[in-house]
Amino acid sequence: MYCKLAAGNVRRSLRDYAVYFVTIALGVASFYAFNTISSQARFLSESSSDILQMLSGTMAGLTVFLALVLGFLMVYANNYLIKRRKRELGLYQLLGMTRGQVSCVLALETLLASVASFIAGIVVGILASQLLLFVSASLFHDEIKQFSFMFSPTAFLLTLACFVFMFLVMLAFNLHTLRKVKLADLMGAERENESVRVRNLPVSIVSGVVGIAFIVIAYVRLDHDGLPVYGANGAMPFLITTLLMVAGTILFFFALSGLLLVVSKAVKSHYYHGLNMFTTRQLAARVNTASASMAVVCLILFLAITSVTGGMSICTVLNGEIEEHTPYDASIPFNYYSADSVSQFDSGDGVNRGVATKPVDMYQVLADSGHDVSSLVGTTGSSVQSTIYYDAEDGVAMSTFAEASGASLPRGMEDSDANTTGLQLMSVSDYNAMRSMLGMDPVDLGEDGYLITCDSGQEITDFYGKVMEKGVSITANGHVLTPRSDKVITDKSATLQDSSVLSNSGTMVVPDDVVSGLTPYQTFLNIRYGVDTNTGDAIVASVSHMQQGAFSARSTNDGYTRGYEGDVSVGLVNTYSTKTETFTDAYGITGVISYMAIYIGFVLVISCAAILAIQQLSGASDSAPRYRLLSELGCPRSMSDHSLLMQTLVYFLFPLVLALAHSTVALRSVTSVVSLFGRMDITGPAAMCGLLFVLVYGGYLLVTFLVARGVVNSRSVEARS
Repeated sequence: MYCKLAAGNVRRSLRDYAVYFVTIALGVASFYAFNTISSQARFLSESSSDILQMLSGTMAGLTVFLALVLGFLMVYANNYLIKRRKRELGLYQLLGMTRGQVSCVLALETLLASVASFIAGIVVGILASQLLLFVSASLFHDEIKQFSFMFSPTAFLLTLACFVFMFLVMLAFNLHTLRKVKLADLMGAERENESVRVRNLPVSIVSGVVGIAFIVIAYVRLDHDGLPVYGANGAMPFLITTLLMVAGTILFFFALSGLLLVVSKAVKSHYYHGLNMFTTRQLAARVNTASASMAVVCLILFLAITSVTGGMSICTVLNGEIEEHTPYDASIPFNYYSADSVSQFDSGDGVNRGVATKPVDMYQVLADSGHDVSSLVGTTGSSVQSTIYYDAEDGVAMSTFAEASGASLPRGMEDSDANTTGLQLMSVSDYNAMRSMLGMDPVDLGEDGYLITCDSGQEITDFYGKVMEKGVSITANGHVLTPRSDKVITDKSATLQDSSVLSNSGTMVVPDDVVSGLTPYQTFLNIRYGVDTNTGDAIVASVSHMQQGAFSARSTNDGYTRGYEGDVSVGLVNTYSTKTETFTDAYGITGVISYMAIYIGFVLVISCAAILAIQQLSGASDSAPRYRLLSELGCPRSMSDHSLLMQTLVYFLFPLVLALAHSTVALRSVTSVVSLFGRMDITGPAAMCGLLFVLVYGGYLLVTFLVARGVVNSRSVEARS
């Protein structure tokens, strides 16, 4: 009997359960779909599979956290359902059912609705996971091999565990609510309407003005200071800016109910037209009681919009730049020990080695360790060795260029090491050798010229461009040099070596005698294979992680600061990079960022939309007697529906509009920082974020209006009958 009664109640209350059903179904679908990444791995290449397997643990932990958030959100939704049905539950007790029997019926109803939501969510999640596999392949720039229908038992069990947790939390709160409410309260709940109270208007106006002022000040500060990219110097101003924005948002929504009345009453012809006065006061009352939650929703929406749009935009930049700035098949660097660290290393016999004052011969270093470069180059490939130096005495820093040219430092670079550390130097002969390997014409510096190469973003290249246009002269290693061009070199010859991040934030190409006697910082061997890629990558991989003792540059007194007898150990080949590995690493990083941004953003949007929907439905339920009175007075249904639609639209759109304003300003700062590394275009990610909001946020808005209209119209029908 209990099951039959519970099933009938759920069937009759489908409209009331709509928001509950949709939220649980979307949560289950997203939990399952995003946790199938370990199963997706078998359809992709080994490199992509490794990344997905690594990501699966992170996604599982994130899912548990999001399940906690969604679980307590569903408790909030159930409070609305219990509130709607208090009189019905009290009637059961009047008819002779014990409180335990009523609790049993309520538990069965919750179970039936939850199981139906879970089944629908799993079906949607299984279908979505098939599409997500293609999204994964696109994110990791991979191809799907032998596709077949996919079902992940691991993802299903994790989703089921999260669902059971949410159900138990909901059930516990429901039963607790029912136990503590008296029968008289249950029977009289329908007559308890919320009074329409609005905060004192002068207080609202002052709070609103202060809140808007805080927000504007926060925007100006963020636009001026940018994000704290380097060090802790910018952390405190950024914290103050963040607190101003949060405080301004809270004050704005605290004052919103009063501001709505002030603005509406100022336009009397509009205020007294139709049901506008009723609509405004109803909306003001709802905002008045829910101002804190609306502020929280606004801030969460801001995080969701910024994370999805910003994360996807950063991925676009990284993928675009990696395509352009990987001109070599492989790069093998040789890192020199500094004067500070050289004493930490010895040959095993207690004799410390000295510091290099001229580059090593990379070909000889590799040959001594059993690696012949000719096996990589063959007859059709090529290779070139280049070295970069730092001038400890006359180093030219970005600040030096800024003072000489009058150009402003790129935003975010004011507190960075690049502002004080001298630019790295490269001899013109090394640079021309790189250009020759890339099929480019050599450059001519004469005896006292210099050029600047850079493969970083537009902000930095524009800064150097102003320096070159001004013809700023510099001193390097005692030589006075003038620019030989008014433009910065940003083509593929500006890429010093293959890397998953940009490798050249500014290098000065100088005559050969300028670098004479300077301490080398790094020597790298760039290679274009004369063999197939797999063979070449395998040979290069064998060079990695060799002991520094195997790479001793043998010399007597020509070119090394010594003081000790024996061989001189000057550095270490401790890493390498290939084009294949660089692409894999870059796509792996961007794929992980994209997954996390989309997953977190999607669930946050569901949570925010569900909170607003439940609040609005609760308000419609409380206001149903007022709509009934309007109907009794002869108000057409169309006017009531229009009033309810405007309330729902404004209630949903106010947090969204302010969140969009916050995100626009924040993304400007993010764009400015990312432009240090490459051009950031947010058009595509913003469009995807917009689609997400139209489908999810707009869907909740529509469902909320339809359910609220059903509640109100049912009362109107009762009034007319």
